[in-house]
Amino acid sequence: MNDQEQKNLWQGLKCLWQEHKPSGEPTLTADEQIAAMRKKMAKMHQGLNKTDFWGAALYAVVAVPFIIYIFTTPNFVTRIGYLIIIGGMLFASWKSIRRRRSIPQPIADAPVMEWLKYDLAKVRQHAEDSRTLLWWYLLPFLIGMTVSTWGMPVDLLTVKIPMTVLVALIAGVTY
Repeated sequence: MNDQEQKNLWQGLKCLWQEHKPSGEPTLTADEQIAAMRKKMAKMHQGLNKTDFWGAALYAVVAVPFIIYIFTTPNFVTRIGYLIIIGGMLFASWKSIRRRRSIPQPIADAPVMEWLKYDLAKVRQHAEDSRTLLWWYLLPFLIGMTVSTWGMPVDLLTVKIPMTVLVALIAGVTY
């Protein structure tokens, strides 16, 4: 394609763009747009609530075996590793609860702008927590698994060192 063909193509596209006329009136009135926005935001809040619920349920399900292991494992260092894992899960659970309660909800008859600011702050905080999830959730789990593995009466070369290398690789890749 030479320069003249490119100029002709550009002129043709420019003419088409100038001839295009927008449809004019919006399809929804202002009140309908606000109602639609509130409906979508209600769905978003339900989604965030479901995420928080399933996260708390996962914490509880994962914590139960480690609590049992604390009482059934004879090795002290292994117990410390399990306590680190449980402590990390409790911290992650607390962080999730704190996130939900840190942004005050506007009163019911507040202006729409206040509700939009609230929703935006809630989404931003949820995104920030999701971005830093690996630091406050995965890292304590990896440290606890490493400590518990080093406390077990197993072979150094076949279990302990490979586990430590695996944890270092996972931490290096995710962070």
